[in-house]
Amino acid sequence: MKRITSPVGLVYWDTGFGVERDVTIVDEIIRSLGYSTRRIRTRVRSDNRERRIKFVMQAWRLLFRLPLQIHFEQIHREQFRMASRNVIVPNPEFTDPDVLSRTPNVSVISCKTRHAFDLLSRYDARCVLNGFTSMDRRAQTVEKDFRRFLHVAGKSEFKG
Repeated sequence: MKRITSPVGLVYWDTGFGVERDVTIVDEIIRSLGYSTRRIRTRVRSDNRERRIKFVMQAWRLLFRLPLQIHFEQIHREQFRMASRNVIVPNPEFTDPDVLSRTPNVSVISCKTRHAFDLLSRYDARCVLNGFTSMDRRAQTVEKDFRRFLHVAGKSEFKG
């Protein structure tokens, strides 16, 4: 297998909340394996002019494409052409299965939860369950029960 010498791109919306923690966890894992990373922060752009400006600013990346990018939470289709392979780690509340069918250049859809896998694998065979974890913030006095979890909403209007 050919070793990746270029950085692995980590693509995400810069919300400053939960997705930033997910990126930090994956960043640490990739670096611990001896690879470098490049964080590529995106955000919702409300008008086409802003999208065009952003594209021009990143056009050099078309010439120096990354071998691999990992997209977190959302599907960042404008970034797909900037890498040879793209993996998405979607959150099911943000993912429209119809969008997945229009993303042929995604190599893998890496699901963090069984719920996401069950939901999305019906629409796309590229799904895998990754066994993602998060930072353990439980009180030491509470006994662990891996059949249960609590997801506390941050800034998202889709959770609560």
